Amino acid sequence: MRAPGATSVAVRTPDHGITVLVKPSTSMMDRLKILSKPFVRGGIILLETMFDGVSALQYSADRASGDTKAVQSLAGRAAVTGTLIVSVLIGLGVFVVLPHFLTLLLGDLFGVASLKSGQSAGFQLIEGGFKVLILLGYLEIILMMKDVRRVFQYHGAEHQAVHAFEAGLDLLPENMERFTTAHPRCGTSLIFVVILVSVLVFAAVFPFMPRVSGNNILNNLAVVLGKLLLVFPVASLSYEVIRFAFNHMDKWYGRIMAAPGKWLQLHFTTRRPDTDQQEVGAAALRAALLCGECRGCREQEASFQDFDDFLARFKAVFCPQVQAKQADTQ
Repeated sequence: MRAPGATSVAVRTPDHGITVLVKPSTSMMDRLKILSKPFVRGGIILLETMFDGVSALQYSADRASGDTKAVQSLAGRAAVTGTLIVSVLIGLGVFVVLPHFLTLLLGDLFGVASLKSGQSAGFQLIEGGFKVLILLGYLEIILMMKDVRRVFQYHGAEHQAVHAFEAGLDLLPENMERFTTAHPRCGTSLIFVVILVSVLVFAAVFPFMPRVSGNNILNNLAVVLGKLLLVFPVASLSYEVIRFAFNHMDKWYGRIMAAPGKWLQLHFTTRRPDTDQQEVGAAALRAALLCGECRGCREQEASFQDFDDFLARFKAVFCPQVQAKQADTQ
């Protein structure tokens, strides 16, 4: 979970306890204000979210298996960074390079001249279709894995916790249960919106791009390079689309803009969690919010026997000055 000024990870351990890691967190946008500007911040948020996600998965895997080695060590951070770089490269290959050449192959097979240059608006539309098929096919395959389905249940618990917090309710499973597992600001929604926005951007840009070579292969390689260079701007634009939709959910157009991402979450990337998973989601968000509020927050880890034990002790463990301040005002 990420809150203003802090991040946290909560893990259900083999003994049915809950282990929580909290740490203060400063975004690159806080250090360099230009990165927080619209149409720039989306790419930064995407990169930071990916790093946090990979770190959290590695940490939770270690704790769930009983490994007590600190994943926050220099070696651990290097491993996470390496995993993130490899993941990004694979993602670019699968969702940028592969769809382009599949569309090019389709043009060759059917002899469609407009699909051979890689630049027509029709080419971008068909390429977008391949991207959607690849994404949904990938998700359908990994959903066959029991562990992945469990991860997606935790994803649903995360969203329910955020919904409950935004509704002003106490972060408890019985309050979380009333909410959907989809959330309009979800990162998987961003992936889907990136695909849709890329079709529009590429269709607006590449038909007007001058050919760089009379050789069709070289020209297509130049187009692919152009698409790779546009990944960051497209991601930033997509973030603004999601942000706009979330801020206008009370309007019909906001709901329509959020609908594709919500559909993806409900059918693929989230599952209804059980109470144990909701407790973990609630613990993670409570810890992140507390650490963000606590001026003396430092990176620390604590284990609790169960959720009740967490509720009883987490303030005293992670930020005793907040608990003392609250006690003084009562």
